[in-house]
Amino acid sequence: MTNREWLTGMSDKQLAEFLYGLEDYAHCEFCADDGKCRNSDTIVQDCLGGLEKWLKQEHKSNSF
Repeated sequence: MTNREWLTGMSDKQLAEFLYGLEDYAHCEFCADDGKCRNSDTIVQDCLGGLEKWLKQEHKSNSF
């Protein structure tokens, strides 16, 4: 199951709780590039691309 499939399978309450927990730059937690742009001196601003990659990855049951 991909992360996208996992999100689709959430109940309304689960999705609401998930979205409520997001803060500024929380999307870095859901990036296939592991927040490299945030953790280095180089600026790699392909946030949407990183998020799209994350959605296609297999979901790990112990993450979020």
